[in-house]
Amino acid sequence: HGVRGLFIPPDVPHLSDLLLLDPGPSPPDSLPDGLSRALPSPSVPSGGSVAVAWEVYGLGRRGEPITFGLSLVDEGASFVQRALNRIGLFRKDPVLTLSWTEEGPDRAGPFFRSVDVDLPRMDPGEYLLRLEMDTPYRSRVASSRRIEVF
Repeated sequence: HGVRGLFIPPDVPHLSDLLLLDPGPSPPDSLPDGLSRALPSPSVPSGGSVAVAWEVYGLGRRGEPITFGLSLVDEGASFVQRALNRIGLFRKDPVLTLSWTEEGPDRAGPFFRSVDVDLPRMDPGEYLLRLEMDTPYRSRVASSRRIEVF
């Protein structure tokens, strides 16, 4: 049908794409629960709240701690500034940064996570939401998504 998934070995950490959700009274417990609250577009209000959800793959055999870092960076720069940013010559400080450590899953398989984020007041425009995951003695992995702030 024209859709292919990448093969990922079972013990290699990997993150899914980021899913933006309508924040609710409690975080979703599973991907199907999260999908029922998915936003129709990646547009969020300045100073508003949004829930971010994702799945973690490749963990659960070692019982290791996971450190997550979530950042939001203003992408409203010119093409040249964005290119320089990607190679590390022009860095903007993130508008928002969060980090936390939690216990990893106790079994193999997809591990669903979500977090509610209260956004600061910021100028309307395009931003990059980036999630990084760090586990001991393994490579850091990341997933990102462009969002529009209005």
